[in-house]
Amino acid sequence: MWLIDRIIDNSNEQEEHIQYFPDDDLFTPHQRRRGLPIGNLTSQLFGNYYLSALDHFIKEELQCKYYVRYVDDFVILGDDKSELNQIKSSISQFLTTYRLILHPNKSRVYPTKDGVTFLGHRVFPDFKLVNSESVRRFRKRTRKYIESYHNDTMSQFEFYQCTRSWFAHAAFSDTFRLRKKIYYDIYGKDVVVY
Repeated sequence: MWLIDRIIDNSNEQEEHIQYFPDDDLFTPHQRRRGLPIGNLTSQLFGNYYLSALDHFIKEELQCKYYVRYVDDFVILGDDKSELNQIKSSISQFLTTYRLILHPNKSRVYPTKDGVTFLGHRVFPDFKLVNSESVRRFRKRTRKYIESYHNDTMSQFEFYQCTRSWFAHAAFSDTFRLRKKIYYDIYGKDVVVY
């Protein structure tokens, strides 16, 4: 507990977000720090620990057959739109007991044919794509990596590691031509990308 307290108390400042929950007074949101250090390995550990109760609620009480969660991203699949809206409402109510809220723009009920954004991919019934925002961020980061490499502040090995990690992530989607084009843009040679 001492180590967990140290990690949380010394984490980077989280963005201010005022949210009132049942039984809060006017000052409660200002007295409680919220959030965990994003990007820190502890955020996955804490997310899995903290949301374990949500898993049990969804599987045991709501009896959702098709439920997948990775850290704080989750998807529930079903055939009945009204039932899914009721499930969403129940989850939202359950999460308030943990002082959590569903993201208003990311939690919605819609047909799977429209594709589901999950873990940086856009998943459709017959194929997957890398989220376009992920591609934009990678291209922007890569320009900085190239500059660092040319300024000798990044080694060739470090550059390779940084770019290859994204290529590995993108390989989980149907992105062969995209990866080949980006590889050519970076390295200036046409190669087969696995």
